[in-house]
Amino acid sequence: RHVDEVSQVYEINHLQNVPADTMKMKLFPATLRDRAKDWFLKLGKEFTSWTEMEEEFLRKYYSVGKTTSVRKAIREFTQGSSETFHEAWERLRDLTRECPHHGVSNHELTQIFYDGLGPQDRYLLDAASGGTFMSKYEDDAMDLIETVAENSQHNAAKPFGRGAMPKALDAKSVETG
Repeated sequence: RHVDEVSQVYEINHLQNVPADTMKMKLFPATLRDRAKDWFLKLGKEFTSWTEMEEEFLRKYYSVGKTTSVRKAIREFTQGSSETFHEAWERLRDLTRECPHHGVSNHELTQIFYDGLGPQDRYLLDAASGGTFMSKYEDDAMDLIETVAENSQHNAAKPFGRGAMPKALDAKSVETG
C-alpha cells in the first residue's frame, strides 16, 4: 500500500522536467514511518532507480510466501456462482492491487479473467466486443472489461434487476393484461 501511496503523492505533486523515478525516490523515504523508516535509514544504501528501491521495500515487507499465494489466486481466478460481472472484476483487481509486483501482464490478466468467467458473462464480453473478446488488443480489452463492469454494476443496482419483472407486471396481471 505504501508504494501505491508514494505513486499517488507523486501524481499530485510531480514537477515538470523532473523524472518520475527521481521524484518517487525522493518522496519514498520522506513518507516512511516508525519501523519502516528505521529500516530504510539503517540500510544506508544508495539506490539507482525507483524499481530497485521498490523491490527492496517489497522484499522486506511483503513475504515471498504471500507473493506466491496472491499470484496463485490471480492465476486460478474463477467467478463465484452468485458473483456478478463487476464483483468478479473488482475481486481480481483487488488481488492485483494487494500485490503490485504480481508480475502478471495486463494481456494475461484479461485472459485469466475471461477464462474464469461463467459462460453467460463470457458470452456478454464476446457480444460487447462485437465478436471474439480475446481478439482485442490488450488496452482495448482492459477498457472493454472496465466498461462492461461499470454497466454491470449500474444495471445490478436497478430496483428489479436480473430478469425479475416489476411488481406491476406480475404473472397474473400479464395473463389478464
